[in-house]
Amino acid sequence: MMKTIKNHQIRIYKLLLIYYSPNDLIPAVYITLNKVAADYLNVEAGVGEALILKTMSEAYSRTESSIKQDLQQIEDLGIIAENCSCKMRTIFPLPRLTIQSVFNELKSIPNLSGSNSQQKKREVIKKLLISAKTGEAKYIVRFLQQRLRIGVNSASVLQALAYAFILTRPEIPKDILEKGKKMNEELKREKLRSALCELPNIELIIQNLLNGDDMNTLNKKCTVKPGIPVQPMLAKPTKGVQEVLDRFNNVTFTCEYKYDGERAQIHYIDKDNIKIFSRNLETMTEKYPDVIQIVKDQINENATGCIIDSEVVAYDIENKKILPFQVLTTRKRKDVDIENIKVKICLFPFDLICCNNVSIIKEPLEIRRKLLYSLLKCKEGVLVYAIHSEMNNIEDMDTFLQDAIENNCEGLMVKTLLENASYEPSRRSLNWLKVKKDYVEGLSDSVDLVPIAGYYGKGKRSGVYGAFVLATYNSETENFQTVCKAGTGFSDENLNTLYELLNDKIIPNKKSYYEVSDKLNPDVWFDAHYVWEVKAADLSLSPVHTAAIGVYDDDKGIGLRFPRFLRLREDKNAEQATTSQQIVDFYEAQFTSNKNKNDYNDESESD
Repeated sequence: MMKTIKNHQIRIYKLLLIYYSPNDLIPAVYITLNKVAADYLNVEAGVGEALILKTMSEAYSRTESSIKQDLQQIEDLGIIAENCSCKMRTIFPLPRLTIQSVFNELKSIPNLSGSNSQQKKREVIKKLLISAKTGEAKYIVRFLQQRLRIGVNSASVLQALAYAFILTRPEIPKDILEKGKKMNEELKREKLRSALCELPNIELIIQNLLNGDDMNTLNKKCTVKPGIPVQPMLAKPTKGVQEVLDRFNNVTFTCEYKYDGERAQIHYIDKDNIKIFSRNLETMTEKYPDVIQIVKDQINENATGCIIDSEVVAYDIENKKILPFQVLTTRKRKDVDIENIKVKICLFPFDLICCNNVSIIKEPLEIRRKLLYSLLKCKEGVLVYAIHSEMNNIEDMDTFLQDAIENNCEGLMVKTLLENASYEPSRRSLNWLKVKKDYVEGLSDSVDLVPIAGYYGKGKRSGVYGAFVLATYNSETENFQTVCKAGTGFSDENLNTLYELLNDKIIPNKKSYYEVSDKLNPDVWFDAHYVWEVKAADLSLSPVHTAAIGVYDDDKGIGLRFPRFLRLREDKNAEQATTSQQIVDFYEAQFTSNKNKNDYNDESESD
């Protein structure tokens, strides 16, 4: 009910902005989304908690120690700022903050650099806090923490925008406007979402809408463009080959090797302008100069404006074999000299998103694959198309899966080839399924979790952390909910590396948006920053953990049994970790073959 009311309020707010103050719409949307720019531009207005504390101390004439004492009780710097703002008095009344002024100040923060950058940032933030009225201060601080916590996600904003633009269209005849009102709301939202998936820049989309485009013309204008990354299409995990055959019954599909590397979206504008983006839309162009050279050498000389979906894999040139992902992670991320690269790679292209400046995501995979094959020339150990085969029986698929494993791959990607075989940006689609080599071990897929707390190691692990509290992300509440305590799967090298990384993320107290049971008493808390890939035997109801608490039992969440660390996921941020809803889905899926929903056993946790 509250969510429905909140969505309605957002719609009215957007509608009023479009009508009375259209110039404020783009800043308002960015502020609501807790962003200052499109994701692929990698611009973040967030600043560290230490800087926020120091600035609040200066703005409110309080000591940092007194603010920290409040933080132990309230656990929310935003609420502390709101309380301080209520008590502030100024000699002269300050001008009210406006949407534009606040957004411009917030947007300026990432651009402040140089020797005095920290001081400059404090001055900007201080000016905002002093001018803020009560609740404004709370949300300014939360925005800077990258944790706005207003219970609104991107889907809610898109729905509100679609609704508002249909009801408020500049210079549109009344008959068309009335027709627009009758449009199905889901269709409006889906068209807007589709435009944003293909062109992930809300600013460009809103500007087109403000200029008078309707949903149909918007989708024609806002399509994939080389140079602007697209959220990649993802696959649904499965329990095994039989599940694939059940889902793809009477549908033509193809099986591809699932390579153990790093997803790379290659944007070829021309030979002098090639960009590479990660799965998380971060720029990787500097990291892979050898990939740039491969594309230059192997691409068709007549090609223009292409977007290639591929996997970059560590490769042993002498023995002609694929190396584990962990080897790839040892490469430098910046200032990479192509002449001194020690870990060589092989590029495995598997899909084409844009060809000669024309979006082809609506074309079936069979067509996209043919166009891809005509675009790039293969070269052994340098550029090899993803190995694939078409089959429709369990014996052939099992054999192909074993071949993939023997060739050091993770398993198979199974994709529809002709029907319902379009490329769906940003979606985890049932038209792409993955079968991993360890699906028979229990949980069909690994999960991506966030370390939010740790325990000091003992014995052999003294001097580092011995175990960690890991959490999922609840996208509805914007909270992190614990799902396991993990202490296995770590090598000595892992523990030393993670100790160094996490020491920079230590925070004095548990965050207000960490849902943690009193039964867990970690030695240290971490800021939610890193994402780890974790494998477990299965899931069970837990009185200790809070992931999806209340779904099956008011006092129990869902916990992972026998979790083990696999690797650090550098391509994901905390909000892209496995969600609590996905944990529910995994929990349900594991009982398709086993109907016994066992309660949680404390001994199943890793100590």
